[in-house]
Amino acid sequence: MGHKPRFPDVKDSECSKFVIHTPQTIKLNYLIITIISKPMNALILALLMFGLSFGQTENSATENETGTITVVIKNIEPNKGELRAAVYPRDGFLKSSGHLEDRILEVKDETTRTIVFENVPLGEEYAIAAYQDKDLSKKLSQNAIGVPNEPYGFTGKLDSKWRKPNFEECAFVFDQKEMTINIELKYWRQH
Repeated sequence: MGHKPRFPDVKDSECSKFVIHTPQTIKLNYLIITIISKPMNALILALLMFGLSFGQTENSATENETGTITVVIKNIEPNKGELRAAVYPRDGFLKSSGHLEDRILEVKDETTRTIVFENVPLGEEYAIAAYQDKDLSKKLSQNAIGVPNEPYGFTGKLDSKWRKPNFEECAFVFDQKEMTINIELKYWRQH
C-alpha cells in the first residue's frame, strides 16, 4: 500500500498552482510546499517560478533545433595532402577529442573547397579550425620551436600569431538554420 506524504497547513489547491516539469519534481514540490507556508515566501517563489518558466520557454525553442554550417576554405595548395576542419564548442576548443564534428577531405587540384557540417545544434557558440595536412601526419606539423609549418585558419580574427588562439577570438553564435563561413588558410608568417 502506497504512503502519500501529508504536509501540515497546506491545501492541495495551493500546491496545484505551481507545477514544475523536471526530473526532480518530488524534491521541488516539497520545497515549494515548505516555502508557500509563509505568504512572503509564496510571493518570492512565484517570481522565481515565472523567471524559470520564462527561461525554459526561450531555451526550448532552440533546444532540439539543428542547422547546417557551410565552410568555404580558400587558399588551398593543390594536390598536397588532406584538408582537415572541425567545429568546436567552448569546452572542447582545440582539444584532440573536443570537437563536435570534423571532416577530412583529400586535396585535389582546387584552391577552394566547401565543407558542410549538418545537424549542428542552434543557439550555441562554436569555433571552426581548419588546416592543410600536407605531410599526412594527421596533425598540424610544427617546427622545432612550435611554429606551425602548414597552412591553417580559424573563424574570427586572431589577435596574435605568437600564441595559440583562444575561443573568444574564434567564436561565433550559430543562430540560423543555414550559415556560410569563409576561412582562408595561411602560413604562420602570413597571419
